[in-house]
Amino acid sequence: MVSWVSVRKKALVHCSIGILWLALPPGVGAVENGVYGSLVFTELMLDPEPCVGLPPVEYVEVLNRTRDTLDLRGWLFGYADKVYSCPSCKLPPGAYALLCGKEAATHLNITCPVLALSPFPALANTDRVIWLGTPQGQVVNALHYQQAWYGSGFKEEGGWSLECLDTDNLSGNGANWTASVDSTGGTPGRPNSVRRSNPDNTPPRVTRLALPDSITVELLFSKGLKPDLAGDPSRFQLWGGQAFVTEAVVLAPLFQRVSLKLSQPLKAGVSYELVLSGLISLSDVVMGDTCMAAGLPQKPDSFGLSVNELLFNPVGEGYDYVEVVNRSARCVDLSMVCVTSRTEDGRFKAAVRLATERIPAMPGSYWVLSSAGDALAEAWAADSLGRFLTLPSIPSLPDDKGNLVLLTIDGRVIDEVNYSATWHQELMSEKEGVALEKIHPDMPSIEADSWVSASYLSGYGSPGLCNTQYRAVAVRKVEPITLEQPWLTPNGDGDSDALCLGLALDQPAQVSVTVYDLAGRPVRHWLRNRWLGPHDQCCWDGTDNQGRLLPQGRYVLLASLCRPDGWVHQAKWGISLWW
Repeated sequence: MVSWVSVRKKALVHCSIGILWLALPPGVGAVENGVYGSLVFTELMLDPEPCVGLPPVEYVEVLNRTRDTLDLRGWLFGYADKVYSCPSCKLPPGAYALLCGKEAATHLNITCPVLALSPFPALANTDRVIWLGTPQGQVVNALHYQQAWYGSGFKEEGGWSLECLDTDNLSGNGANWTASVDSTGGTPGRPNSVRRSNPDNTPPRVTRLALPDSITVELLFSKGLKPDLAGDPSRFQLWGGQAFVTEAVVLAPLFQRVSLKLSQPLKAGVSYELVLSGLISLSDVVMGDTCMAAGLPQKPDSFGLSVNELLFNPVGEGYDYVEVVNRSARCVDLSMVCVTSRTEDGRFKAAVRLATERIPAMPGSYWVLSSAGDALAEAWAADSLGRFLTLPSIPSLPDDKGNLVLLTIDGRVIDEVNYSATWHQELMSEKEGVALEKIHPDMPSIEADSWVSASYLSGYGSPGLCNTQYRAVAVRKVEPITLEQPWLTPNGDGDSDALCLGLALDQPAQVSVTVYDLAGRPVRHWLRNRWLGPHDQCCWDGTDNQGRLLPQGRYVLLASLCRPDGWVHQAKWGISLWW
């Protein structure tokens, strides 16, 4: 089922027009009149001042992507909670038209159709939903635009438009938009200055699962879905109990949120699996079958959630983050959890809820708190199933030391940590961009011995995933470092193309590995003082320090491991390289 936007009681606004015939852009004629993508947004002038070259007026540019001339009489332009209706406008295939205010239309020196709306909404600079629809209310394009799409702090200050890169890309995501590079600040009525092929090849993913009540499951996706598929209850299978999905409602205009109704309430203490299948994005990208754990969320116990990873000194303009893990056996309601820090006299500062929706955190699940959840999810774990949360703010995390507290909404402490940069490994020369990871979730967060630096091979962090430095209480007595096999044949046949070393340590260590020829000359410094986790693995492809394949023959491999507590271990192997 599709929930269409109601337009019956909205104001209808008239416009004046002109017509410009253009060479057809790519993709024009690929869709039928009235289907999604038939009329699309291509340019937004949200903040025209200070002027770069265009008049100081706001406008929205649209493009006819169909093979037919569109009569825009009665077509709809939605902005926030307002809807505007256009009079007759014969828009040929491949033609652009501008939506703007009636007074603004007199200042625009262009020859394309101008749909002058009175009143025309004052466009906010960021965080608004706009959409286009047929007279019947069927949405054909929608955007939730953000100021970050400019990709330029200078241009987002005003005078430059946002332009669409590829009008065939219907994802509605910021990756298909950027600031204009035209010398006038924009290209109203003309092909965009930034236009290029930029197809959407990324499958949609679930970014949020919430349970408003015991018979409703709400899913938020990273991009819009085809509503006829996402509105089919058979695409959603619930396993683990007697309940099943009876109704699926896709919410317009973005088609990113799906509300599922269940045949009976979920039961506390029961683990369910929700399986999604057969879903396709508005850009025709297939979403693979997805299985998500769910349960009826409950109030957390003390230490039920544990602070598990901290990045408080990111590289450059990166983001601080805090990872928490549900170490309990119950499903926890994240809307009942807050994060804060203490003042110098021990009082709590203003706390921020982890979620405004009732989000279930299943046992063993990892959740990342930051001010930029989507950006971190893209960088670290795109398949994290909505576990990267964007908070309005997170407590300040100074680079040298700080405090962090997890609280219930009634003020009970769940977990607390007083971290310090001195908890990093002493042998690490550069600590910027390196996260602190807890060795095991059950260890006390307040103790320095519970934490170590994240490993090099993980990118110095593992938000949303099991920590690279995780280790169980007991560790088997085995060789600290082992060679998988003493030969490699890097010829690309998929068999022994690399030489791999595996670690089996009870603590992280600093590792150096060098390859020598039989004359004792170093021919490859494979690893140099890299901080590796207890169970990391590293592989060598047979190349020298310049990336060139070494000559065939015999070589010697020397590995050295050490820790700040004085522990040292060395290993040496003879190896063969053939290709």
